[in-house]
Amino acid sequence: MEFTQLLFIAFVILAFVYAIALLIILIGWSGLTHDQAVETDLISRKAPFISVVVAARNEAENIVQLIESLANQDLDTQKYEIIIADDHSEDNTTELVQELTHIHANLQLIRCSDSFGSGKKHALSRAIESAKGDIIVITDADCSHQSSWLRQHLSVYLKKEVQMVSGPVAFTEKKGFLTAFQEMEMACLMGLTGAMFAFNKPFLSNGANLSFRKEAFVKIGGFVDQEHYPSGDDIFLLHHFKNEFPKGIYFIKNPEAIVRTKPIQHLLGFYNQRLRWASKWKAFTSLGNTMSAVGIFILNALQIITLIFLLYGVGNAELWMTAMSLRLLSEWILIRELSMDLSQRFNTLLFLASYLFYPFYAVFFGIFATVRKRYHWKGRMLKINQND
Repeated sequence: MEFTQLLFIAFVILAFVYAIALLIILIGWSGLTHDQAVETDLISRKAPFISVVVAARNEAENIVQLIESLANQDLDTQKYEIIIADDHSEDNTTELVQELTHIHANLQLIRCSDSFGSGKKHALSRAIESAKGDIIVITDADCSHQSSWLRQHLSVYLKKEVQMVSGPVAFTEKKGFLTAFQEMEMACLMGLTGAMFAFNKPFLSNGANLSFRKEAFVKIGGFVDQEHYPSGDDIFLLHHFKNEFPKGIYFIKNPEAIVRTKPIQHLLGFYNQRLRWASKWKAFTSLGNTMSAVGIFILNALQIITLIFLLYGVGNAELWMTAMSLRLLSEWILIRELSMDLSQRFNTLLFLASYLFYPFYAVFFGIFATVRKRYHWKGRMLKINQND
């Protein structure tokens, strides 16, 4: 059998395995229950005090909207506090927050000093250290929240013996292919996140929508042993909690628990964000994660390689179309279902464009993130691993 024929057969086999994996993700996601939040009056009587902590750097464009959405929660403002930890902003973020502290009595600004350190984990640690709440809720500075968002988190702690709660994240809707691509990618990540929680094997979470008991955070040592990675506060923390409290973590599947964040609007920012995400994955070297990542990379590489062969009149077009159809159908079913559950648009034409673009994107970042050691984020040049 010719080598090219083997490549086409391998493409079909991997596409079939991939389609089965997406089906399993859909089953897991669909198996999550839609949690109903406890009523506001019961929350007011029984809920522990909650601290919402946000690390902010150069967020003048977003910080006012963030604070207003947090201040407009359907909870008594005496039941929660909002702590903004400013990570050495170079714009007027701190001035805007300081002004709003005169309007919102439960809002607090913390300025991170040079002696304490810099970076998101240092800012979050400083805020959590100052927090009065029994429950810590983390979100990002470019996010907006529905009025019942905090109640969704608190309800889980009232009804279940949990130590950490993760929730869904989606993008605010904007026009353009780049935004649509990010929406579909985020939907897949949320589906994978929720499905693995359903199977009691979580390995992903999103720091824009995460909460935990402060006592448990202290018990696991906070962000200890993570400082040399500038990103990954959410995933590292999840793995520490999973190891310490294997049955104490939970995923909320409820439209009212969705946190919305802004998509990247320019290619350079998109590029740097993907390198930042890649820095998290490099820290996890389990056999399952490594095999999954390598398998997806090979699948996408084979799609490109076999297409090149076909363009030169070499290979089996029927096998190629079989593999492409398996990918197309399984991805269409999964992303459409996830988009509906996340109250997110689904445009078939944009889906098809993303479907064709994704293999080139995956192969490029799969290679480049391996060799690239630095990336630029919020005015800083950061190493993917600070120990390198």
